[in-house]
Amino acid sequence: MDKSVIRGYLEKGASHFIDLDFVFKVGSTLATKGLLFIFSLLMSVIVTRALGPSGRGTYAAAITLAALGVQFGNLGLHVSNTYFVAKDSALLHKLIANTLAVSLGIGSAISLTLWAVFAIWPRSAPVNGWALGLAILGIPVGLSYLLLQNLLLGTNKVAVFNYIEILNRVANIVLLVIVLSIGLLSPITGVAANLAAAAIAAASCLTALGQRGQSTTPSLEVFRITLPYGLRAYWSSVFGFFLLRADLMMVKYMLGPEQTGYYSVAVNLADIILMVPTTIALILFPRLAAMNDPVERWAKTKNVLISVGLLIAAFAAVTTLGSSFLIRTLFGSAFLAAATAYRLLMPGIVCISMTSVLSSYISSIKIPLRSIAVYFAMSAANLALNLIWLPRLGIRGASLASTVCYAGSFVGLLWIAMTFKPEDVSSNPPSTAPLAESVPQISYE
Repeated sequence: MDKSVIRGYLEKGASHFIDLDFVFKVGSTLATKGLLFIFSLLMSVIVTRALGPSGRGTYAAAITLAALGVQFGNLGLHVSNTYFVAKDSALLHKLIANTLAVSLGIGSAISLTLWAVFAIWPRSAPVNGWALGLAILGIPVGLSYLLLQNLLLGTNKVAVFNYIEILNRVANIVLLVIVLSIGLLSPITGVAANLAAAAIAAASCLTALGQRGQSTTPSLEVFRITLPYGLRAYWSSVFGFFLLRADLMMVKYMLGPEQTGYYSVAVNLADIILMVPTTIALILFPRLAAMNDPVERWAKTKNVLISVGLLIAAFAAVTTLGSSFLIRTLFGSAFLAAATAYRLLMPGIVCISMTSVLSSYISSIKIPLRSIAVYFAMSAANLALNLIWLPRLGIRGASLASTVCYAGSFVGLLWIAMTFKPEDVSSNPPSTAPLAESVPQISYE
């Protein structure tokens, strides 16, 4: 048989399993993420070695507080920004204006509320003093960065998105090195460096979106239409975020800053791995949302799901076997207590990686109440298991609780994905007409 014919058959067969264009785009993005891996690792090493377990715990708690504020304040607009600007690029300038208004208004309101609560009940604050003030100030800045980033994704500026992420990490490292070199690195200056880097990145996003000559007046009409979709995504992401991050705060409250420092090392290494499936899911989401064929949409999801599962499982296996060596080399023998916590966390990381892919698939069709219920149930279970296991098992209990609940989330979303009603899966995507003229008919339960 002619070689060209054989090659044609092979290419045709491979196309059923591999979308070469998607693989190329993801591959180029993951190459960028490789740099982010190095930068994140370097930043973690600098902070950990300079601050020690207690200082590292205070730093991690402050950063987590700011991240929680961003999570509460985004209203799901990070998802709806990507979704709606991908449907109609003419909405970009209105979505930018709404993003800035939400970041300043809601972000500042959350910051002031937290400040008042911690002033009245100071013992409830995870950190205090300048570290607390900077963490709270980081909420509106982090919120603007998150929402503007997702507009870049929706406008298919993936390369710029990656460039700005690198800029954020590099700026953070440079600032950390500067304060370290003059002997001023502390939890406070570490948080300040993180805040300044986020502000630089947010400004870069705004510049990259380039709205010269466009009105920047917020649009209540656009906000009214995009908010319902966003709120469904919001509650899923809020409970999902608690599932991923509440354990660190509970370790801080129940076991103290030193154990938090150990556990934050395990979580930080796991977060570096999670950059891979998170990036894939971000790129996959608008691609799936644009598909009208339910069979093609589910086939693509299955291919990506299997690939992500195998890739992360292999990575988790290798790093689990070498976890003690890895942590000793990077952070020093003082942090070897994090190795066991890291190993126990790895099965859950594989599960939550595949959950990210399933979440993109589900959100590209509709955002059902069932998916919110899964995240709520698993975040509640994580809270309960930590209350039981932390006093008995220490940070190992936090890792076990996370793994159990990550696995539960994967099973729950897989069940949802496989039990969509035919009319849901086959429904057309929302209208791409300008929102001022046509309200998208998004299907909800």
